[in-house]
Amino acid sequence: MKHSIRVTALMVACALVVVWTTRLGTPAFGQTTSEPLSKTYRVTRADDVEFQKIEPFKVFDNLYYVGPGYVSVWLLTTPDGSILFDTAQEPYVDYVIGNVWTVGVDPKSIATSS
Repeated sequence: MKHSIRVTALMVACALVVVWTTRLGTPAFGQTTSEPLSKTYRVTRADDVEFQKIEPFKVFDNLYYVGPGYVSVWLLTTPDGSILFDTAQEPYVDYVIGNVWTVGVDPKSIATSS
């Protein structure tokens, strides 16, 4: 009996959260109600250098996001060296290099094509 009451209470709480966020239009973290965060990074504040600087993060296993907000710079680490997908232009080049160091990779280990 106690178990079913707990399960029911949990289900009601989850339903309330869903209703609250969908009906009231609560924005996700970092979003405004007028536009999605992706548009803010790409359009509205694309020239705001400080806003574009986000911390690098591990996506999964050996893939890291190391770019600023509007440029998808990805770092893939392998036993034979690292691969950097896409790059950034000024004023973010040093920032991307710093993020590569932050995730524990020496930029010199990034493979170059010839």
